[in-house]
Formats: sequence, C-alpha cells, structure tokens
Amino acid sequence: MTPQEYLAAFRRRWRSVVVGVLLGLVAASVVTVLSPRQYEAEATIFVAAQPRNPDAALDANELSSQRMSTYVELLRSPKIAGEVATLIGPAAPPDLLDRITAARLPETTLLRVTVRAGTPGGAAQIANLLAERFAVNLAALEQPADPTAPPLVFGRTYEQAVPNNRPVSPQPVLNIGLGVLLGLIVGAGVAVLRERLDTSVRSTRALRDALGAPVLGWLGQLAASRSQLVVRNQPRSAESEGFRRLRTNLQFLDSVAKLRPAILVTSPGQDEGKTTTVCNLALAFADAGKRVLVIDADLRRPGVAGLFGLERAVGLTDVLTHRTPLTKALQRWEDLLVLPSGPIPPNPSELLGSPEMAKLIDDARELCDLLLIDSPPVLSTADATVLAPRTDGVLVVVRQASTTTTQVQAAREALDIVGARVLGAVLNRMPASALTRYASRAARPDLSPEVEPSFATGPNGAEPHGTEPLRAESTPTVGASDSDGADQVGETKGRPRPPARTKKS
Repeated sequence: MTPQEYLAAFRRRWRSVVVGVLLGLVAASVVTVLSPRQYEAEATIFVAAQPRNPDAALDANELSSQRMSTYVELLRSPKIAGEVATLIGPAAPPDLLDRITAARLPETTLLRVTVRAGTPGGAAQIANLLAERFAVNLAALEQPADPTAPPLVFGRTYEQAVPNNRPVSPQPVLNIGLGVLLGLIVGAGVAVLRERLDTSVRSTRALRDALGAPVLGWLGQLAASRSQLVVRNQPRSAESEGFRRLRTNLQFLDSVAKLRPAILVTSPGQDEGKTTTVCNLALAFADAGKRVLVIDADLRRPGVAGLFGLERAVGLTDVLTHRTPLTKALQRWEDLLVLPSGPIPPNPSELLGSPEMAKLIDDARELCDLLLIDSPPVLSTADATVLAPRTDGVLVVVRQASTTTTQVQAAREALDIVGARVLGAVLNRMPASALTRYASRAARPDLSPEVEPSFATGPNGAEPHGTEPLRAESTPTVGASDSDGADQVGETKGRPRPPARTKKS
C-alpha cells in the first residue's frame, strides 16, 4: 500500500483507530488505578581504607577502590537481605532482594542503595538496615588475621534514608501516554488489516477494474425521511446534480446517442438503489426535453409504481399476457410515461424471455425517445440476463462500501455470457464527504486513478463534462403530445402536479 492508500484507509477506518486509542486509554487508566503505590528511599554508604601504618595507606586505598564492584554485589547479596528480613520480621516483603538496587557513585568510594516498598517508612527502614548490615559484614570480611587489629576497609552510613511520600509507581502520565500510543498502534493496525481484507467497492477505480467498464456517475445517500425523487423535489441539491451528471455522461455513449435507445438498469444484488436511479434518471432526461418511458420489469420486487405513487394493478404482466394493450396500460406521471409491473406472476423469467416481451420493447421504442427498464438484480434471478440482450445496453448500479468486487465481477460474467453490452456503472450511496471530494476533482486530469472518477469517452475519445448548470424554472411543460399513439395513454394517477406545470387533457 502507498502512503496515500494508508491515509485513505485511516480516513475510512477512523473508528477502528479511535476505538484502539480509547481502549488503550481505558487500559492504562485501569492499570494506574489498580496498581499498588510504591515508594523509594535511598541511603549512602562511605567506604574507606583503615591502614595500620601511614606507609600502607596508599595500598589500602587502592585495594578498596579495586573492590568497590565487589562491595556493590555484597550490598545486595541474599545474605544481607536475609539478615534485614529477619530484623524486620513478618512485615518484610517476600521479594525483598528484587526491591534492592545498589550502585557506586562514579569516581568515589560511595555506595548508594535504593529500596522500593509499599510505604515510605518501610522503604526508609529497609534502606537504613541494609547500610548497617553491610557495614557489619564488610568489617568481618576485611578483618586481618590479627583479631585485635582494625579491619583494613570499613563502611559507614554517610546519608541515612528518609521517608519520601511521593510514590514512584504507578506514573499516571507515563502510563496513559504509553496506553494511548499502544492503542493508536493497535487501532491503526486493525484499520489496515480490515482494509486489506475488505473487498467491498469503495472507489470508482475499484469499480471500474472489477466491472471492466467506465464509471458513468456517482451518487450520494438519499435521506430516508425525504422523497426519493430528488431531481423533481430537490432540483438544486448535490444528489440531483449527480443524476444530471449521469445523464450527461450517458448522452456521450454511442448506444444512447442512437434513435430511441433502450437501457436496462440492474445491480449485482438487492438494495443497491437501482429503482431510485431509474426514476431520477428518467426525470433528468425529461428535464432535458426527452420523451422517456419507464418500464418496471422487476416482477419480483416492483418499486417504480410505489416511487411515483401510481397504481400497479395493471401493467407489464397484463400486456405480456394479452389482457391489456400497451397504450392502455401506460400511465403518465408529469412528463414521463410509466409502465408499472402489474400483478406479480408465478413465472417472471419466462414472461420476460417471451417473444411478447421483445415485441413490447419494440413497440415501446415508438412511444418515446428513451426507454429505461428496471430489472431484478443479476445475481438473484435470471430475469436481468434474459432482458439484457434485447436492449441497447446495461447500466449497473453498485452500492458503495456494500457490494463486493467479487459480486461485481460475477455480475459482469453473467452479462457477458448472454452477450449483453455493459455501458458502464453507477457508484451509489456515497458518503457526503466522498461525494464532495469526487465532484471537486472530476475535471482535474492530474489526479491519480485512486481518486479520479472514471467517465465514458465521447466522440473522438473526448471526455464529457462532469456537470451541467442547473436549469432555473425551465423544466418542460407536462402533457406535451406524444406521437404514435401516446395520446391514448391513461390519465395520471400519481401525486398532484406542481402549480407551475399545466396538465394537458
């Protein structure tokens, strides 16, 4: 992974990093609170030679200097520690030897013994007893053969240990700092690991590589509390601009530029936003002056009629079973023609693959400039692969951070098997931050493929513009006459039209 990819991973997985830091902070706080307080006390011992005559003074001093390292080990020997433990009695800690630290002060004959204990007074008592027992043992070791002669080297307490009420352990600042640092490292490691194991589609580059087709648009998350028809109800929003951008990019494709194209909109799996994309894209084309017909060919979980607020009692299945003519089953919603699904049949795949469906698509082309067909997901049923070869191209809607690259590849393979033409993909439900970042970089050719959106190429390989200026109060008038029998379409059953629009009877 490159540094940019690591930063992107941390940005996407920031919760893992934050959780790691918080866990480290909590663990350090718990350790600090539960750890017993420890106190230290220090005693200083002076070691010197005691020659029997002045001529031997130098040798004795040299002897004591050479033996200073031995005296350090003597000071923290098990023998002296055992004597101190005996003097203290039951209050002596069982690991007394591990609590003793001894060292020689540089360039001197001074020894310093440091003792750690659970109370300030206990640490000072042990340190002073160690100094006393050291002096006794040193005198015995340095006693000449003549028992009446003084020891050649003696030790004496130079500074007695005094209680220090400030604990040396635990250290809250150090513990918390280490806990936060370790938590940060662990959280960052978890974020990177999750990023490496995550196969969901998170960028246009990943989607383009998995599908093998350009990414024609990227859309934001629509608020559940608002109408999903954002192109009509929130025309100046960033979400509406995403659908207009998708419309513009589609217009540069040869399959869409031809006369009366039919486009199948599908997705690898459920709940990826294909129906919402179909309906809003139809409105975006209608605003550009196109006559659009929307067919709900999802005969398992139909949603187009519900989104437009239309009745679906009569629709596609009635036309395919010769119960109702196409022009009688169509409904008008503002500038759009809509063919709902009709009753859900027991054999959707057989109906969609029938000659009647092929004829219906041909007849529907004569009623509009653009035919948009909503179909079931590719990987759920065979319905989409049955319909795809009968259209001029397939638009695949993929939900960001939910659909995996494996699912996208499987959907592409299923469409390739039946010879369908994949026009491109739409990356749906992107977070607002990512949507803003992509939109601001759409026209910059100097960006790396990791963050640069993919566009369809126009004539002569030119790239289309990513956006169009918003149209202020310039949407087409509702009810414009349609040729080839469009005047036979049933009356509107959807929501009331806006006051600015006029209804043609």
